[in-house]
Amino acid sequence: METHIVILGGIFDLYTAGGSTTYFDSDQYTAKGLKAPVGITIIGGVFTIDSADDSIHSNDTIEINEGDYFLYSGDDAIHSDIAATVNGGDINVYDCYEGIESMVITINDREIHVQSQDDPLNATDGTGGESNQGVYIYINGGYSYFNCVNADGFDANGAVVMTGGTVIVNGPEADNNGILDCGEFTTTGGTIIGAGSSSMAEAPGGDSSTQNALLLIFHSVY
Repeated sequence: METHIVILGGIFDLYTAGGSTTYFDSDQYTAKGLKAPVGITIIGGVFTIDSADDSIHSNDTIEINEGDYFLYSGDDAIHSDIAATVNGGDINVYDCYEGIESMVITINDREIHVQSQDDPLNATDGTGGESNQGVYIYINGGYSYFNCVNADGFDANGAVVMTGGTVIVNGPEADNNGILDCGEFTTTGGTIIGAGSSSMAEAPGGDSSTQNALLLIFHSVY
């Protein structure tokens, strides 16, 4: 029985069920790129994954330490039920429904580029709501660029904590989404710049924040 995937290096070119643009019946078939019920740990390698379902999926944890990633997904590019941690590597997501989804998402270093139909980052325990216990996005370093015309940039059904790094959000155009959508966003370091619709606009900042934030709303565009 498969349990934990550990990859030290290598070149992987994975293609499942017709790729990211193909519809398939997920109730009858599985079409994930890398899949493990317990956990996935990647030390390095080059990964080109075009999958009809999640490109990298674990029912427990995912830890990415190094490597180059070129991901096309019909669902999530990276999905873990419990925790997804990025310590290194260059992650490029060219097509997906959601970019990185987990109950806890931690970004510590290197570069992430996500083009998504829905949220590039989605922290959830699957129950919905805005202030769920144990649901977090932690950003401690690295450079992240999120392009999400029809969705939220950050969507945390809990809290976001940012201590470092740089995040650029090319945000939503529709008024039912925002650059940020979270219960609380605490920032003590790093840089976040976002542009998008203003109806649901939120700014970083909370009682524990030590860094200022500026939210600027234009009421007319010429």
